Amino acid sequence: MPVLHLAIPTGTRTSELLRSQVGDYDADSGKLRVRQKKVRNSSAFRYVPLTPIAVAAYEKLSSGKQPGNPLCSKIKGGDLQDTRYWFDPCVKQAGLVNLTWKSATRHTAESRSVMAGVPIAAATKFLGPRS
Repeated sequence: MPVLHLAIPTGTRTSELLRSQVGDYDADSGKLRVRQKKVRNSSAFRYVPLTPIAVAAYEKLSSGKQPGNPLCSKIKGGDLQDTRYWFDPCVKQAGLVNLTWKSATRHTAESRSVMAGVPIAAATKFLGPRS
């Protein structure tokens, strides 16, 4: 659950979330450094503000790990390399139709930001879209 609790408010792509490292969150700024590769002609990083739920998820995921270690790991140990093996069965068990990681995270993050009064251009910048 902490992986999803971090992904929903940040709108991170699966690949970005799985590249996250312990130390990517700066408590002073309240932002998470997101390592992006899909966005051409832009910075290798973008910075996304975290909600209290996302901060708690980050703290749980980073607990007991050294800075620079992968943030997301499997419950039984080892680096988390995909989310589909647990996300898709949860979606099916919940009886949801056509819910993907992207719609659950990126679309939800942008919608919530705009509903909270964040200008669309700013919300889009936090998500790091390709175009």
